[in-house]
Amino acid sequence: MLRLLKSITCSTLLIISFSIKISAQENIKKEIIGIWKPVRPYDIGAVIPDEAKQLIGQAREILSKTTFYFNADQKFTLESNNSDLSLKNGHWKLDPFSGEVIIQEWKDRKEDKPVFMSIRLLKKDAKLIFVIEEFFLAFEMSKIEQN
Repeated sequence: MLRLLKSITCSTLLIISFSIKISAQENIKKEIIGIWKPVRPYDIGAVIPDEAKQLIGQAREILSKTTFYFNADQKFTLESNNSDLSLKNGHWKLDPFSGEVIIQEWKDRKEDKPVFMSIRLLKKDAKLIFVIEEFFLAFEMSKIEQN
């Protein structure tokens, strides 16, 4: 009897945990839809290797002038002055395990790889921070329009 009770309790906790995770992901999906621009770089305390500092500085300069378009149909566009950091026909999705927003080419949307960019979302004092770990960068963001 005790074993059955433990099994039921564990199953119930798993269902509740799964439901909370799905609910949180749905909230993130609703919140991220729109057009976003960086307001300012945000210090996440990343330790940048010396050999990467110049490249990271260039990426910071370029990404600080980009516009991120997250559409409800999961299409994504990244407008940038730099063609290497632009994406016109992209796709976004939430990684169910990490909670990160995965950006890919539209043609790769049904695959896990390759990834153009991943963005971890942080909420800090009612501000939304995009953390782009590939570049050791983070930006406080402003939603300029709902898509």
